[in-house]
Amino acid sequence: MGIMELMQIFTGGMIIQHRMHLDASAGGSINSKTTEEVKELIEQMCQNEYN
Repeated sequence: MGIMELMQIFTGGMIIQHRMHLDASAGGSINSKTTEEVKELIEQMCQNEYN
């Protein structure tokens, strides 16, 4: 299974509020981002949460 498939499973399993937050943080639909952009965004969100 590739990283893109894992990202789709991850975002597909989110409740709508979390998905909307992720889309808003991405500046639009997360589906329009590259795998690397999504990975960086999630890493930044995690760092912000724990710093």
